[in-house]
Amino acid sequence: MSILGDRLSLSARVHRARNNALTVTYSDPVGVELATGKQKSSAAVLFGFKNGGKAAYTIEGGGTHLDVAVAATTTVSRDGAVLGSIVGQGSSARIESAAATLLADIHPYDGAKADPAWSHKLTGPDGEPIGTLTLMRTAGGWSLQDFVSWTATWDMTGLGAKTPSAGASLQLDAPAADVLADLLVAALLDVATLPRGYIA
Repeated sequence: MSILGDRLSLSARVHRARNNALTVTYSDPVGVELATGKQKSSAAVLFGFKNGGKAAYTIEGGGTHLDVAVAATTTVSRDGAVLGSIVGQGSSARIESAAATLLADIHPYDGAKADPAWSHKLTGPDGEPIGTLTLMRTAGGWSLQDFVSWTATWDMTGLGAKTPSAGASLQLDAPAADVLADLLVAALLDVATLPRGYIA
């Protein structure tokens, strides 16, 4: 079963671990932790040379294991089998199945570049609205309650280390099918750590 399950909303907050790797904590609207994403360690990560961008991650929660290779085209695998990809297209992106079938489009944000949060509309293959994915470019993008929750889980040894964003959030109009659901979980990490914000 997908990490997202039949939930309609999910938040993903970005932190730094003791070894300087990025971690992403996934929570439901009431703050229950559902999964954790972890950047795979390397010398470049340990010494602070890799602050987001192209990198390998794992996401684990609810008995599901995802491998996410973040890049211009991000590849997502579940339990060792390729699940699909997130394909950047300049000012937008596509979420595709392993067979390259379009599952969802991520549309550009139409606000100001300096805004603390960029909301991206999500549409299905026929252009139907399915929800919103929001990049929290800075902590100011979160509500006060969300911000307190984000800072409460900081590893105090890493407070001086910058993160590429404060995280991302997902709001759906209806529960997503199994494959798309886990690709959306991966898209939250992808958007927040690359960071991959799109603006018109």
